[in-house]
Amino acid sequence: MSAWAKPGVKCVCVDDSPSIYGACDLEVGRIYVITARMETPFGVGINVAGARSKALGFHLWRFRPLVTKTQEQDVAQFRHLLTPSPIDVGIVPAGVELDA
Repeated sequence: MSAWAKPGVKCVCVDDSPSIYGACDLEVGRIYVITARMETPFGVGINVAGARSKALGFHLWRFRPLVTKTQEQDVAQFRHLLTPSPIDVGIVPAGVELDA
């Protein structure tokens, strides 16, 4: 899925292997900022600050989004959805019986 790949987003290189054009100007583990995104017949391509491509850009599979939140921080955003809210006894859907 490539919805995360937008200009300004930070990403991490996970593949710096040579392409058909030879060695690429990437380094595994290095953080890059996406400067441009393009749709190609071969998938999504991006340009990143600090690296030049001998082609039009780099394949997106060479990168992953930079994760800056811990799992606990990420889950905290949605915790309110996991916490059941008290049911207002005055409003009962049709066909539902409350136990006494």
